[in-house]
Amino acid sequence: MAGFGSIDGIISGMDTSSIIENIIKFEHRQVDIYLARQAEYAQKLTTWQTINSFLLAFKTQADILSKPTLWGSKTVTSSDEDKIVATASNSSAIGTYFISVDQLAQNQQIASQGFYSGSAILGIGTVDISVAGGTPTTITLEAGQNSLESLKNAINDANAGVTAAIVNDGSSNDPYRLIITSSQTGADNIITVTSSLTGGEAPDFTTSYFDVAEKIDWSSEATSNPFLGATASYTGNTNKAYTFTVQGTGTQTIGSGPITIDWTDGTNSGTITVNNADEEIALTGDGADGLTVSFSAGDLVGRDTFQIQALAPVIQAGQDAILRLGTSGSGGSPIIVTSPGNTITTLIDGVTLEIKGATTELVQITVEQNNSSIISTIQEFVNKYNEFADFVDKQLDYNPDTGTAGVLLGESSLINLLTDVRSSILGRVSGLVGDLTKLSDIGIKYNFQGELQFDSSILTAKLENDPDEVRRLLQASGSTDNGYITYLSSGFKAVPTSAGYSVDITRAPLQGMLEAGVIADPEDTNLVLTSSNNNIQIKINGLLSSVIMLEAKTYTSGDELAQEIEDKINADEALGSNDVEVTWVDQGTSGYLQITSATWGANSKVEIETTPSSSAHDILGFSNGVSTDGQDIQGTINGETAAGVGQILTGDDDNENTAGLRLKISLTPDQVIDGPEGKVFLTKGIAAILSEKIDNYTDASVGILSSRTKSITKQIDNLKEQIDRMEEQLERKRASLYREFMAMEEALGKLQSQQMYLSAAIASMAQLSTGYNTGGDSLF
Repeated sequence: MAGFGSIDGIISGMDTSSIIENIIKFEHRQVDIYLARQAEYAQKLTTWQTINSFLLAFKTQADILSKPTLWGSKTVTSSDEDKIVATASNSSAIGTYFISVDQLAQNQQIASQGFYSGSAILGIGTVDISVAGGTPTTITLEAGQNSLESLKNAINDANAGVTAAIVNDGSSNDPYRLIITSSQTGADNIITVTSSLTGGEAPDFTTSYFDVAEKIDWSSEATSNPFLGATASYTGNTNKAYTFTVQGTGTQTIGSGPITIDWTDGTNSGTITVNNADEEIALTGDGADGLTVSFSAGDLVGRDTFQIQALAPVIQAGQDAILRLGTSGSGGSPIIVTSPGNTITTLIDGVTLEIKGATTELVQITVEQNNSSIISTIQEFVNKYNEFADFVDKQLDYNPDTGTAGVLLGESSLINLLTDVRSSILGRVSGLVGDLTKLSDIGIKYNFQGELQFDSSILTAKLENDPDEVRRLLQASGSTDNGYITYLSSGFKAVPTSAGYSVDITRAPLQGMLEAGVIADPEDTNLVLTSSNNNIQIKINGLLSSVIMLEAKTYTSGDELAQEIEDKINADEALGSNDVEVTWVDQGTSGYLQITSATWGANSKVEIETTPSSSAHDILGFSNGVSTDGQDIQGTINGETAAGVGQILTGDDDNENTAGLRLKISLTPDQVIDGPEGKVFLTKGIAAILSEKIDNYTDASVGILSSRTKSITKQIDNLKEQIDRMEEQLERKRASLYREFMAMEEALGKLQSQQMYLSAAIASMAQLSTGYNTGGDSLF
């Protein structure tokens, strides 16, 4: 053996290694018994862990069934997705809607006059750009950085709510034009550009004008040239091109007789007569729009053509999308709906519409309960149960034909667990009345083999007839006897009650609010806002707004003024989704503005902290306004403590009956009374019950599965310690045996050496004795 050397047959000739190993092997039988027991426990541990995995997979499906998100799921279809694409959410209003689209929303787009190139040098100074009457963004052009290209880049870098580009319109004279496009669609998103440049040309986005005359098909024999008339001034507002064609044939000399020239702008047409050179001739009739032309001395040739472009700064008008909801058949009158954008979220509750194209044909939008998702989830619930139950049955089974037993045969804790789960699936839900009180009522039953079977056709019919009743059968649900108290959800720890839990509100929730100072009623004394007093700045829920520019105009009613303030505050990007409601509180000949945050609770605030330039705060009463912070709901459920955030009251996690129970409270302070304001009733469906039970079984601290795996793991560890000790003892015994056999061989070696010495000595003595007796020489 390694560490001992080989002693086999050194002296004794015995196979000492085999002798020692046989002794050790004999004594190792007890270790083998412990190893077999350890392997058995390891198999049980693996089996319990597998059962835990199957249970958790089953619980996952039960959780999905017991959560509101599945039951709120909706599907939406559009009969023509080339025109309208619809997307549903859980809050979508079920129904069928018919919509036609008159026009899409589009961005305003304006163009400057033409320049000879993108490198054309402008003046130096500032260019102010605003959208929808908002606060202007100032672009500064400095020497060396004042080309048309530089202005374009500066606009795109300024985050001014617009984008800029340079286009070449193909004309022979100054073809490069700066195009500015509003980032947002809608009729209100009008772009205003004000240039204050000196020492060079400034881009003009307000003036319509005629471009110079351009020869299109001009004979080499024509010596006269067409010109734009000196007094020509474009009075139209559309971009178009006038095409002029010389009538007659051959060469015609100006001044030798009238020369007729036809013109058209693509829609309108007419004729002018040229009598003399350098004479200004005005177009007449529809489409003329202030155009005049003249011709230099020389000849014109019949059929020659030239063109003059009419250029308007607004090349695309900003416009709202216009839709019609409803049908005009059978006396119906559709609702006309406008939207600044082509994404509409407010027309059908919970449905987002993406408008893709105009159409007079009705597009049918259908919103339905997403029954297919519910059915597929219940099918997976059944599948996961069968996988769990089939595996457990095999672990508890005994086959008399083969004499083989399941790994966990006789495990009472596992038998009780399976029985408890099966009884929950078979049982009725406490507190439910009507046709659906157990799973078999929706098509889930056991077959003769003990497996669950699911008839989806039964469930489909039940979902179409009464989806809420199906939902109550499976998930936790609740109701209240007070319309201002709304059940939202309940945790797994909440205990069902048909008698109801009392809800006692001690403080109503409030929204943050600002009440401005009293001002004269604009209906009696018109309120005038000008560019010197039309800015406000406000803080909503801790966020400071941008400087908000109200429309400079005369307001003739408090409601009109309130609506303008509300619209501008809610459109401010700096405030994000922190919307407000602004109302006019009428007090006869006076009144005041009230601004209320859309959120509830202690973080809900409306404050005036900063006064901007050109402030409207004084004239609107904001300067002496009074802010009132919001407050969170306070109260108890069933006499147990609950946490309040905004309007939401939630039972504390350690409550005996109401842990995790969530209610929305809409009571006003005037509606809070001494004692309970109402009751909430809870029902726990089968999926919720199963999820809670499995949660208890699989709890890492106190669950049955955790307890069994911990116990088995401890037994495995104990066996390993005993096996390790026994192995160490056998190794020590092996070493001892080798030492003993080695000592024996050494002793035998010494005896053998002594034998050889004595044998040699005896032989020598015998030889000497023989020599003396035969007369040999004597030693003496």
